[in-house]
Amino acid sequence: MIDSLPFNKDLLEMDPKVVVKYLYDSMRSNATVMSSNRGGRMVTPFPAKNIKEVPGLIETVLNSVQDREEVNKEDRVLFTTELPDFEKEMEAITYAVTKRKPGGLGNGAPFEQQAKNLRPILREESTDPDDPDYKVAIYGHFFDNLIKLTCWAHSSWQAEKRALWLEDAIRDYTWWLTMQGVSRIFYFGRDEDLMLQVSKNKIYGKPLVFFVRTERLSEVSTKKLEQLVIKVATQGG
Repeated sequence: MIDSLPFNKDLLEMDPKVVVKYLYDSMRSNATVMSSNRGGRMVTPFPAKNIKEVPGLIETVLNSVQDREEVNKEDRVLFTTELPDFEKEMEAITYAVTKRKPGGLGNGAPFEQQAKNLRPILREESTDPDDPDYKVAIYGHFFDNLIKLTCWAHSSWQAEKRALWLEDAIRDYTWWLTMQGVSRIFYFGRDEDLMLQVSKNKIYGKPLVFFVRTERLSEVSTKKLEQLVIKVATQGG
């Protein structure tokens, strides 16, 4: 266990507070410090969302639109990350991540910026509210993603209507997705139409591609680091 730690095990013979300072300062020096004009981190009204949370947000959008349209539950379009049972479902929208790279920095089209968010960004640094002798730092990583939302139906025209409906839904709720912590989301284009043979029926798919920028946040606490160092040192002894 000790050999797998990201620091020399000789450090464990030192005062834990000295080791913690070394680890904390090393992580901080490896980070990019970016701040807003107000001197703080670039924040959203809600915590930043990572890519794992995007499907749930999209499902909420689709349900909200269908609520407004007063669609009965049994008639609602299925939203899923798996290929549905087309013998049971008349319509479905499937979700998939087709591209994911470190977020681009500076000007340029998505995925074409020369600079990338390869190092963590120091978002916040503050005194531990529960113990002023310790510090807490928040690090962020931007990621640029392409997600594919494929509208499936038993006729090409119905799949097309659903695809246009989905475009409108995402466009109309972009403000809400931003408020929830999605950094950016916009329509990126379409992929080639799909057709599946299920039993004796044909199923048609219309894939819509959206660009989504997400941020993965992580917290580093000197108090937790100290507890870890003491635990490892005790086990190592």
